Amino acid sequence: MPELVPGPYDRKLLMRRRFLLLILALIVLVGGGAVLAVVKRSPAGGSGEPVTMAQLMAVLPRGKDVPGYRAVFQRPEIGADPSPSHYCGEVASALWSRDRMPLASTLVVLTATKAGQEQHYVTSHSYARTDAQRIMQELRASIPACAHYNSYFADLYLRFGMRPAKPQFDVGDEVVSYRVLAPPAGHPDLGGSGIPLQPGPLQEPGALVTFVRTDGVITMYRGTVPKTIADDFDARLRRAPTADD
Repeated sequence: MPELVPGPYDRKLLMRRRFLLLILALIVLVGGGAVLAVVKRSPAGGSGEPVTMAQLMAVLPRGKDVPGYRAVFQRPEIGADPSPSHYCGEVASALWSRDRMPLASTLVVLTATKAGQEQHYVTSHSYARTDAQRIMQELRASIPACAHYNSYFADLYLRFGMRPAKPQFDVGDEVVSYRVLAPPAGHPDLGGSGIPLQPGPLQEPGALVTFVRTDGVITMYRGTVPKTIADDFDARLRRAPTADD
């Protein structure tokens, strides 16, 4: 059988096919590189997995890392807060659920190096990204249900209320703020009661509480906090090493 030799038309067709294959290969390579670049640029816990305690400790401030403050690390108890004003059932359920407990929790106490400035408590909880997003969504939805609520503390019912608040700063992936209100000064409900208290007047503006989500880490700030502190923590959490690093 005679050997088949490509004619002029066949050679042109072969060259076109080779050229198309080369273009396709370049597209795949460039596209793959773009995907890798996006993954590499993703924030802390870019895989969506929770950041571990060791990974948090690697980036948290210590000593005089935060200008104007001395940072000291403590281990918080999950769901524990010395103030009964934070015990609204709906908000507590959004923040602490048995089916999505944080993998790691930290508390950094920032003490001002100059006299007369406030001390700040910064608590961070690490979750899978999807859990952190759900917690923020449920937290935001639960605040209106806590407009008036009773806290049971030291064998007494204490009356409080929560109001949605404008976030004190724009930082992180999302921010939720609320204010905790108590009865006005001199009101008899301030002393508590042996039976649940009925809704009544609450003193504005109340104490500010802010939650910031940085990928899968939710950080809580009590009171008015300088934006420089929130920016510092957000940047540190985004530098937290992941399991792939």
